[in-house]
Amino acid sequence: MRYTIRQEDKEAIVRDKRIEFVKHGRRTVLLAILLTVVLSLYIFRTDMVEAYTSLITRNQMESVEEAGIDRIYFEPDSTNLYSLYNYNLAVLNHGTLKLYTPAGGELLSLQLGFSRPAIETGKAYITAYDRGSNKVYVTEQTSLKNTIETEGSIISLSQNNEGFIAVTRDDEYYRSVVDVYDNSQKLVYCWKTSDYYLLRTVISPDSKQIAVAALTQNEGVFRTKIMFFRLDREEYGSSYFLEGSIATDMCFLDNDNLCVIGDSKAVVVDTIGLEVSSYDFGSDVLKTCDTAEGCAVFALSDRTSGLGSKLVSFSAGSKEANVISTYDAVRKLSVCGNYIAALYTQSVEMFNITLKPYGQPVEVYGVRDLLVSEDGKTLLIYSSEAGYVDLLTPFRKAPSENG
Repeated sequence: MRYTIRQEDKEAIVRDKRIEFVKHGRRTVLLAILLTVVLSLYIFRTDMVEAYTSLITRNQMESVEEAGIDRIYFEPDSTNLYSLYNYNLAVLNHGTLKLYTPAGGELLSLQLGFSRPAIETGKAYITAYDRGSNKVYVTEQTSLKNTIETEGSIISLSQNNEGFIAVTRDDEYYRSVVDVYDNSQKLVYCWKTSDYYLLRTVISPDSKQIAVAALTQNEGVFRTKIMFFRLDREEYGSSYFLEGSIATDMCFLDNDNLCVIGDSKAVVVDTIGLEVSSYDFGSDVLKTCDTAEGCAVFALSDRTSGLGSKLVSFSAGSKEANVISTYDAVRKLSVCGNYIAALYTQSVEMFNITLKPYGQPVEVYGVRDLLVSEDGKTLLIYSSEAGYVDLLTPFRKAPSENG
């Protein structure tokens, strides 16, 4: 009897061990499957994110198409630069400059050969040039109007809405030179300096004066010197020092006031060299900015955390900066006329130039840049570079009073 009991116990023990072994094997297989899935997700995470983004973008673009909103198709190119010219879309890359109507029709196709392409547009012309070259192509809506050949390599270029063009360039005998051309591309002003390295030149809306930004040093600290010239005089009439800051962009708010955005503060200066208004960035850092005749806007975020985004604007007739906090980090800005468009991580919001919002933000996916036209049409550039989509409709509202 004892023998029988012990034999049954042995069989039970063996059976229990088999059950435990099977359970352990199952757990091992499940764990291996889980690890395989996790490892696969990690290895292919980039491809999966891209596929998901592409799907979302495609669905969004299809829904936009169903709503009857226009799309402009263009050749994808990693070097594409974009600008608006009188509601038409200009696309410049190493090889070509093309201009498209809002409906997608091709108005202009100019064959070029650039290594470092750059583009500037105004109401009068499109100007395209190769940084470091000495040639500027000036086009109208359907054809090349003229070319400008400078005596030195181009550093920067700007134009106003009357078609006057300012070229900042280097020179064999001087540190920097500014050439100003009228709207028939005739050289009407030239200033040469052996004292300064010039960063940028902008022309007043009435085409009677220019503002020049020069990089200087004071006791080992970089600063920007702003000089104002009347085009009927040889020497500058007034100047202003942007202490401890290097100018990143600037524009005339009107004929008498200039806004300069530096890397640590922004100021409004009148043309006699007096500071009208300023905004110090403090612990914030400049993320992005955009300028146009009549308005300058820039986005800031906390220097250490990268959070706490702000939008700041200066506009014509305003003595103080307009400042608002944003709910998300600002990636890109575009300003034109009375409109400012801001691109966040996954949405777009529109404001007037005093930062009063138009309606609510609109969700977008796969967008890497945006442009806004003078009538408030907002064009989105998708990261796939498949085309532009007009998202004007959601913003057709008056600015809210509590903005």
